Amino acid sequence: MDDNPPVDILVQAGIVPSLVKLIDDQFHQFPKLMLECAWILSNIASSDNKNCQYIVELGIIPRAIGLLTHENEDVKENAIWLLSNICGDNLSYRDLLVDNNIIQTLIDILSGAYLKPAVIDGAAWLISNICRGRPYPPYEKVKIFKAD
Repeated sequence: MDDNPPVDILVQAGIVPSLVKLIDDQFHQFPKLMLECAWILSNIASSDNKNCQYIVELGIIPRAIGLLTHENEDVKENAIWLLSNICGDNLSYRDLLVDNNIIQTLIDILSGAYLKPAVIDGAAWLISNICRGRPYPPYEKVKIFKAD
């Protein structure tokens, strides 16, 4: 495993928009493809602010959230890491995730059937990234229990 993936080379080659498109619902039947694209995009998100901003502007957030409902746990795991890297990069990206109902999506995932430990670990890290940084996200958007 390379500790310094060639992110800038990928960005300069112009293939990142294609990677983002390959995690659309229309490719749902190709979990290995989606997993690899999410992994590559996760590395791009974690490389620097400029590259993270680039993939956010390409529309990665709703697509990655969509991957969280995939039946393949490896796809879910990589989507969680991708979203964690985006969330940890910038408070406005964190707020975008919160506005896109990431809390309820995570609750639904964690309330489901058995999950492999890596999915739970990733979800915990994503929740941690959502809760850090000031100003905190609005409580009404991140609270887990709703009053009846």
